[in-house]
Amino acid sequence: MRPAENIEKLIKNIDIDTNARMDKAVLDDALKALENSKKPALSKVEGTKSAPTRPNIWRIIMKNRMTKLASTAVVVAVAVFSIWLVNTGTTKVYGIDEVIQFIEQAKTLHVQGLYLAKPALVAEEMGEPLLFDYWYDFENKRYRRTWASFDLSEDIIETTEVFDGEYIMSILSSKSGDSVSFSRLNQFQSRLLMLTLGKSHLIGDLGQGVLAHIAGSVRVGDEKVEGTHYDIWECEYRLPHPTKEVYAKIRSWISPYTGELGKIVIWDKKDGEQWQWRQEVENFERDLTLDQDIFATEPPIGSKLNNTKGTAQTIELGGTGLTPLDETQYRLLIKIHIAFTLSDGSVIVCWRSRLATEPSQAEYFHNLNAGGNLPNLPLVIDALATMPKIEDLRYTGYHLAYTKKDDRYYEWSLYVTNNSPPARSAIFGYEALQTYNTSVHIDVDYNNNRIYEDLIIETKDEFNSWVLGAMAELSDDGIIPEHVTYDNVLNLVEEMKTTLKE
Repeated sequence: MRPAENIEKLIKNIDIDTNARMDKAVLDDALKALENSKKPALSKVEGTKSAPTRPNIWRIIMKNRMTKLASTAVVVAVAVFSIWLVNTGTTKVYGIDEVIQFIEQAKTLHVQGLYLAKPALVAEEMGEPLLFDYWYDFENKRYRRTWASFDLSEDIIETTEVFDGEYIMSILSSKSGDSVSFSRLNQFQSRLLMLTLGKSHLIGDLGQGVLAHIAGSVRVGDEKVEGTHYDIWECEYRLPHPTKEVYAKIRSWISPYTGELGKIVIWDKKDGEQWQWRQEVENFERDLTLDQDIFATEPPIGSKLNNTKGTAQTIELGGTGLTPLDETQYRLLIKIHIAFTLSDGSVIVCWRSRLATEPSQAEYFHNLNAGGNLPNLPLVIDALATMPKIEDLRYTGYHLAYTKKDDRYYEWSLYVTNNSPPARSAIFGYEALQTYNTSVHIDVDYNNNRIYEDLIIETKDEFNSWVLGAMAELSDDGIIPEHVTYDNVLNLVEEMKTTLKE
């Protein structure tokens, strides 16, 4: 069948209720779709190559004898169909899935916008919107994040955090001037930082896996913004809060023709109240060629130096930043260093607890077996519960392994439930249920008993990279317990499930 016959058949089968304004709008969008199809998706990138030139769509339409005689509505139909012809197939329509894919594959990202410094989680009133500006270089494991906030006197302060792949430079700018501090990360910590701080938190502190929530958005409408047509996608989900029901609503403006992300707007609400504006991403750019000065870690001239790169300490993985000497000021300290949710729903948590008066903890770790009892430490994480809590669902803790670095002992526990565990995306974290084995109780705010930032492990390669990598990180000379392998752990989980059912 000839192209003209295709068009004739299309027109006969289309019954279009038309008006001049709508016809022009639809045709404009159709022509823009063709033009934009020559550009790369998320096409704010400069210097990229265009697709090969295609025939002029108006020439195709007006050379056909039918289109000269057709009504405006028919011209629109011919235009749309002609676009299909010159593209040799159906024109690509971009939605939320494609945008998420673009973000996940991005080598660099630049995100700018406004946020509410006192959101519904803590504030009773709206407050003042403040600026944020984030630059990410995922390929070279670098970032620069700048955001404004309020100090105790309600004055605005600005924080800039620059990571150059090894050092983190933190700049605190206030009325009194700039204050600069340095800390250092090794290679494993650098990879982990970019994984946890990067694409999971591109648009603010909305809990782990915000992109996964956005991926579940549905199309709720469309809008033209400054001449560009956008589809509007929306999702709602519950935010982490220990006592209240707090929800977020996210709307994303996406061009169906190019996949360009126009903006993101976020609201939240608590306890059945009205939605409150919280944050807006106004600029979203990917794969730009970034100026190297963006990630420079040279202190601003005239700033106060709290330390230098030469005196910067290497941060302990998941640690408090306290040295062993500093820790002695606390009578009892507990710390969750890192956690992993495995593909079968079981959870591995690395933690430690210590009394300030203990010279050594070696005796706690004698005669321990994988799948056996946990060490009888001063404060023990003996179980986990989901947040929000699911009735009759409890993760029982078993010893998996321990590692030692300098004078610090790290317990690696395996938490298993005999019920069907929820998908990780269905909960926003775990509560660490603790038992005291000492008369000394926590008297400072270092009892971090909530787990939000666990890593999801779905493959053997991910297990080897992250779980074993973390064990090596928290071990003298990088020694990893030989029995801790992906297959051994999954087999141990099945054994523990059988034990729980007995």
